[in-house]
Amino acid sequence: FVGGHPMAGSHNAGIDYADADLFCDAPYALVNDDTNDGSIAAAREISDVAQAIGARPVMLTAKEHDRIVARLSHAPQLQATALACGVDEADLRLAGGGFAEMSRLAGSQWPVWEDICRTNADEIAAALDELIGRIEGIRSWIGAGDFDAIGSAFGQANELMRRFQTSFKA
Repeated sequence: FVGGHPMAGSHNAGIDYADADLFCDAPYALVNDDTNDGSIAAAREISDVAQAIGARPVMLTAKEHDRIVARLSHAPQLQATALACGVDEADLRLAGGGFAEMSRLAGSQWPVWEDICRTNADEIAAALDELIGRIEGIRSWIGAGDFDAIGSAFGQANELMRRFQTSFKA
């Protein structure tokens, strides 16, 4: 058995949102903790299929997978949900591109996410704790007027995004 899934999708659901290029250059997680010859051969076959649909296979253990997707997929989904809930009563007349980009995932369907939240709860909770810690740090810097620290955080984030766009979106 080789578990796996593409790291591609949309907050939209249904045939009207089908996209022939959905998997193009998208990471495809292949989860295989077994190192016997048959399992390795099966993983190679699934990797070939992923490449054939335009995806980039990434081999991981189950533990690595759960930790990484909690931070790159699950926490962002819940962050978008919290952001949208936080402005539920707000006047959205001034909502622009930044709000739209940050809250896009809030349109996702709960039935898709319920199983994810139930099966990866420990890693999701840890990822949210890390995110909350970073937000609290920024809130503290704002309150203290430590704009150098905030600027440093922007620099760190900018560098990460530059590397991401160069390495994975080229």
